[in-house]
Amino acid sequence: MREKIEIDGLTYEVKDNTARLIKGKNTPDVIVPANVSGAEVTAIGEKAFIDCNKIHGQPPTALRSGGL
Repeated sequence: MREKIEIDGLTYEVKDNTARLIKGKNTPDVIVPANVSGAEVTAIGEKAFIDCNKIHGQPPTALRSGGL
């Protein structure tokens, strides 16, 4: 079962101890944490930042795929 969690304006989908960022926010500084509720953030959804035009930041080291 997938659980959706929102933290600091970012929405994650969590399943099997891994998390995927599915919706970002349009802010200049985005910090994607390495872990969300104990789940490692391993992906950023392909359209997570589709409506965002001014982001920059450092992705987590465990990131395996990203749709930036």
